[in-house]
Amino acid sequence: MKKFIVIVLVMLSALTIQAQDSAASDYVQISPEPLTIAVGKTTNLIYPFAIKSVDRGSRDILVQKAKGLENILQVKAGRECFEATNLTVITTDGKLYSYNVGYNEATNQLNLDYTGGRVSATEEYNEALSKELSATVASLERNIYRIKDNKGGIKLFVEGLYVHGNLFFFKVRIKNKTNINYDISQLRLFIRDQKKAKRTASQENEIKQLYIHNPVTMIKGLEEQTIVITVPKFTIPDKKEMILQLMEKNGGRHLEVTVKNKTIVKSTSIP
Repeated sequence: MKKFIVIVLVMLSALTIQAQDSAASDYVQISPEPLTIAVGKTTNLIYPFAIKSVDRGSRDILVQKAKGLENILQVKAGRECFEATNLTVITTDGKLYSYNVGYNEATNQLNLDYTGGRVSATEEYNEALSKELSATVASLERNIYRIKDNKGGIKLFVEGLYVHGNLFFFKVRIKNKTNINYDISQLRLFIRDQKKAKRTASQENEIKQLYIHNPVTMIKGLEEQTIVITVPKFTIPDKKEMILQLMEKNGGRHLEVTVKNKTIVKSTSIP
């Protein structure tokens, strides 16, 4: 009997250790990214989605969203030679960005881009001008009527395409005809191969969004919102098409519309 009890205790001990090992492996540790900042320099953190929350480990870090933009966080030091601390940023797609922050007067970490695009301040893109032109486009009458999709009481319309220099401006309207709020997970623009009868692998080339006028993250029930998306000008190669895709967060009301090259080349100049 004693031997039996000992065997049972050994088995229970082994199971407990196994369960602890399993629990310990049920998470992935996110390693903080090193970030150095200074009093006399501003560091821009550029995210693919709007910023939802920011947590500073110390008041020695000064942060603010870039004026008129929800996806760019500007960071600088509040005083010289502060003790190392941390910074946590969460974006609306649920992704967490973690930083170990230190002081360096000569830091060269001035622009960190997480959108997959190239970080540069080019003469071709003027943020202030883009903001002004986007507001103008938002007030214009629609010049496109047949590019639309709807699902589950949500309607997506491309109502206009305008051009100014090396920039395109897409005017997009999202309408919620239900009583259920529509939380936006992402709004993408990309170019892919035209659909074929036979299923084949299709490559998607993302179109970088430079600026969004009225960057909403939710369409309330029985309401609608109009946004304007600024992107670099482009044309669509043969046998390809541009897709504007709207995805619902924690839901299935996903929509997408197709824009063909004949629409692109007929883009209207901004008056």
